[in-house]
Amino acid sequence: MRQRLQFITLVVLGFSLLLALAAALGPFEPDLLFIVSFMLFVAIVELTAPDVITIPWRRKLGWFTVLGLLVSSVLLSRRVLEIIPDGSLFP
Repeated sequence: MRQRLQFITLVVLGFSLLLALAAALGPFEPDLLFIVSFMLFVAIVELTAPDVITIPWRRKLGWFTVLGLLVSSVLLSRRVLEIIPDGSLFP
């Protein structure tokens, strides 16, 4: 239970700092905020993972990771398609 509370505290703290930084830097876009916060979440998951055993509640984090990966790939592909001029993707 203590490890779960520490993990949740670390994720909330990281996201709060990211949100404060984005607000301090000026206008931000929600899709970029989601992608950066997802990268932060994955980094925290990997850095706090135990080496020997897998704790049962950590197995459920895989679903959040897959869902976040799908959403961020859709957001990133939409952003790339906005940047690339029409007709230059497939000549």
